[in-house]
Amino acid sequence: MVPPSGFPIRLELKRPLPESVDAGVPFALAVAIESGSGCDIAGAPFAILDETGATVTAGELPPVTRLTTDSEQYDPRHGSVDLRPSVEIMVPAPASVGSFAWTLALPSNAIDGIWHNAASLGFRFATREHLTSLAVWDNPTPLAVGSSHDIKVGAKCSAGCPLAGETVEVIDAEGAVVGRAQLGATPWPGTASLYWTSLLLRAPDQEGHYRWSARMAGPALGLPHGTPVPTAFSFVVTKRAEHQVAISVVDADSGAPVGNAQIRLGPFRAATNRAGLATIALPPGDFNLKVFKDNYEVRDQALAVSDDVNVVVAAQAIPEEDPYARYWKT
Repeated sequence: MVPPSGFPIRLELKRPLPESVDAGVPFALAVAIESGSGCDIAGAPFAILDETGATVTAGELPPVTRLTTDSEQYDPRHGSVDLRPSVEIMVPAPASVGSFAWTLALPSNAIDGIWHNAASLGFRFATREHLTSLAVWDNPTPLAVGSSHDIKVGAKCSAGCPLAGETVEVIDAEGAVVGRAQLGATPWPGTASLYWTSLLLRAPDQEGHYRWSARMAGPALGLPHGTPVPTAFSFVVTKRAEHQVAISVVDADSGAPVGNAQIRLGPFRAATNRAGLATIALPPGDFNLKVFKDNYEVRDQALAVSDDVNVVVAAQAIPEEDPYARYWKT
C-alpha cells in the first residue's frame, strides 16, 4: 500500500564537482537518484534554485543511467564502482566570478500514477575567469640582420570562446612593441578554438641571441577572462649569408653517399639528401662543422668561410656488435 505521504526520492552527488568552473559555461551535475517506489523517474520536473530561491533553470530529468556488473563501464580493478542509478543535469554557471550555493529541487509529483515526495540536493561550486593560453610557431632561426620574416601567434580560451578579432602583440626584451595583429576568424586547421594570425617582424640590426614574447590583453568579451601569460620565443641573428657551402657526406670505406645526415654549423642546420649532399647559405666567418648520423662516427672539423666552398666529409660506419661475441670470450 502506498504511504499517504508518497514515496521518497533520495538525491546525492554521484561525483564531486570540480574546485571551480569557467564563468558562464554550463557544467554537468552528476546526481545519484533513487526512488523508494523503484519507478523510473526520468521525465520528472526539476528546477535549479539560487541562494535566494529564484529559479536559475528548469526542465525534466534526462534518462537515468543504470550500471550493473555486466555494464561496459563496470571495472572494479580501479576501485569500487558506484552502481546507483544516476542522471546528469547541465547547469548554467553564473557569468560572474564567485562562490555559489545552489539547490536541485524536485517537486512532489505523480510518476506512472504513483505519488512521490518532493526532494532536494544542495551543492556548492565556484566560478573562475577563463584561462587563455598563447602559442608561437613557424619561428625561423637564424635570421639575417635587418631581415623581415613572419611568425604565427595563436590564442585559445579554456572554454573555447571565439577570440577572432582580439589583438596580439610581440614585444622585445625591453618591452617595446615590435609587431601587432588581430586574430583571424577561422581556428587553426585541426583545432576547435585555436585562433591565430601571422605577424611580420623585422630582425634586429645587431647579431646575437634574442628572446621576445607574444602577449595579448584580456579578451574583450562579455565573460571574464584572465590576462594570458606572455609566451616567450627565441631566435638568433647573424650576418647576412653571402656564401654557399656544399657539404657531401660519404661512407669512409665505400665512398657511398650518406643520406639524411644532420649538419650543424653554429646556428645553421641542414640535412643531406639521398645523394649525400646538403647546401647551406652562410655568412663569412669561422664555424665548427658537426655531422650526425645513426650508426656512423664523424669527427668535428673547423671550417673557415670566406667564399663559396665544397666540403667532403667521411663518415665512419660503426660495426654492429656481434650478438654471439660473449660466447667466444675466454
